Amino acid sequence: MTLEHNTKRMFEFVQIPENYWEDRLSRIQEGPHKAVILDWFEDLPININEGKGLYLYGEYGVGKSSIAAMLLKGALAHGKFGLWTNFKPLPQYYKSPKDYMFDGYSSMFQKMLSTPILVVDELAVAPKDWWPIEIFEEVIRTRVQKRLSTIITSNHPPTYFTDGLERRASKDEKKIADITQGLISILTEAVDSCHVIGEDLRKV
Repeated sequence: MTLEHNTKRMFEFVQIPENYWEDRLSRIQEGPHKAVILDWFEDLPININEGKGLYLYGEYGVGKSSIAAMLLKGALAHGKFGLWTNFKPLPQYYKSPKDYMFDGYSSMFQKMLSTPILVVDELAVAPKDWWPIEIFEEVIRTRVQKRLSTIITSNHPPTYFTDGLERRASKDEKKIADITQGLISILTEAVDSCHVIGEDLRKV
């Protein structure tokens, strides 16, 4: 199936990676998560209007980003504007907004705070790397206050960084634990969690 030129331009504009442009619902692997995702698609306009979000987590390559892209494409089809971004450049978006403009009017960071539906792909944080999480929490908290939908993908469940909190000894580890506790709290309010399972599709 060949995408129309205007569709391609829209996907480029909202920054969906090209390798997800033609992914369809049939790509979703079988498992308990599939019914959750299909229900989300069925209620997509309602979910966006109500500011509901989704946290997709699971092993590498099982299709989390593909599902997130399908949700964003579905939102666009319903006339809901959105944005795709990756977690990794978030500190740069925050620190140097003029260097990372979405268009002639808004920076990427400003657009992340205001777009009706936002995808943040590959949420991950290394030990001692607390600043990106602090910025991310600000983004999520702002979006919750504005009742805006956020789709997040990660290899880790939402509680990953707070598991084993009592074993954290260093100052930096305690700081990231404290911050992520706040993040988990706001995520609980902002998103439903969905564990995506299956084979590594990148090897198929």
